[in-house]
Amino acid sequence: MKLKYIIGVGNGGCNIVNNIAGELSFKKILIKNNLDIDTINADYSSSYIICSLGGDFGSNAIVKIVEKLKKLNSTTEVIVTTPLLFEGKHRIKLAKDAIEILNSLSVKVNVIDNNKLLTDTDSSMSMADSFGIIDNQIKEIIKNA
Repeated sequence: MKLKYIIGVGNGGCNIVNNIAGELSFKKILIKNNLDIDTINADYSSSYIICSLGGDFGSNAIVKIVEKLKKLNSTTEVIVTTPLLFEGKHRIKLAKDAIEILNSLSVKVNVIDNNKLLTDTDSSMSMADSFGIIDNQIKEIIKNA
């Protein structure tokens, strides 16, 4: 039997998946290093891949994972968050490059701009509460798919 999966990639993606997986009826997979990528197989019939882009590992690994799942004929949807502006040009470029490549792979890519947290939330809100807003947006994308 093929199951639905929610796959967290990199530290940020794994944190998000750990925060939301209990509320969704998906099996969770955490990809924290290149060896974990090798665990992906044909049973992943329907997958959501979640990654906070900008880090070297996650921004590169998500592309490899999507390519592998496409070869396995898995239905895949990608949900990524972008770095905050103060994280620097290098992280922003990694994120933009990854999004461009993912779009070229003909998968649905949902991009959540973390910078909206800075403009759309109360400045007294804690960082944990702010990122909880992102977690909720991701849950809604998955529930409404």
